[in-house]
Amino acid sequence: TKASLIYEINTPLFSDYTSKLRMISLPPGTQAQYHASETFTFPVGTVIAKTFYFDASQLPLGEPSADTRLLFADQTPTTYESSLTDITMLETRLLVRQSDGWDALPYVWNAEQTDATLRAGGDLKKIGDAHYVVPSKAECASCHSTGADATAGILTQLTPIGPKARHLHHDSQDPQATQSPLQRLAARGWLSGSPADLATITVNTRWNPALDPAALDDANLEWHARSYLDANCGHCHSENGSADTSQLMLDAGNHSARQMGRCKPPIAAGKGTGGNLYALVPGQAAESIMVHRMASTDPSVMMPELGRTQAHALGVSLVSEWIDRMTGECL
Repeated sequence: TKASLIYEINTPLFSDYTSKLRMISLPPGTQAQYHASETFTFPVGTVIAKTFYFDASQLPLGEPSADTRLLFADQTPTTYESSLTDITMLETRLLVRQSDGWDALPYVWNAEQTDATLRAGGDLKKIGDAHYVVPSKAECASCHSTGADATAGILTQLTPIGPKARHLHHDSQDPQATQSPLQRLAARGWLSGSPADLATITVNTRWNPALDPAALDDANLEWHARSYLDANCGHCHSENGSADTSQLMLDAGNHSARQMGRCKPPIAAGKGTGGNLYALVPGQAAESIMVHRMASTDPSVMMPELGRTQAHALGVSLVSEWIDRMTGECL
């Protein structure tokens, strides 16, 4: 029988204001291999599950509270069930490590909240006046692919996104910090190769739904903005991601200002530019393609292209504040 570990990540992907319950299960007697910047290597038989749900306090749709986001942290499958009475589960996405690579399996919960059924073709659920889109198995590959052909859905090209050191460990000064998911993995004997001094790990900031970007000093503002872009854009906009040909790098790597969009003209954005000239214009968020695409809900314009039907107001505000404080100009 496999044991499961419930975990959270520092800055999560925005998915139409849903909360997420993340679980990981490894075959008995196996370990994942630590990597400093990339996704950990997991053994065959690993299952990573992410259930998307709404808490009653979020309806009509709104930002989850910090308490909601951490609702299941440090709990076991036998104790979290008592927390399910006030939530509505929408879908559970599985990544299963097969002998020939990772397989993506989207399951959709029924109205009675008693069972979830595999829907390889995806689904559309109505929540109040909004629609929630469950991606198809093929669409999962568009974000989880690391090969040149991001739309093929070949198993060997898929990889998990969340299980990275920067997502799973906390800054030592974090007032919310208890034992991080990375520490819990190591304590269970499920992780090998992690550094003896965990303070050497460069981490993303922990997301705060009550964040006021204007109240952050410049260093913390950049850390928050870079963490947000890494979580929401970096899986595609990276050297091995499906958007590598854009030459816009938004993951947590050590990239130049131009690679991160500063005064960088688009390569093939088309309508997505909104008539703007550069991905990021210092001091001018309203003239930056990045903000235009983040704020859009037009499927032919918006970024990310999948996983949302609404704009994330706080995310747009955060990145806009970061750009507006930048100095210099595009000549």
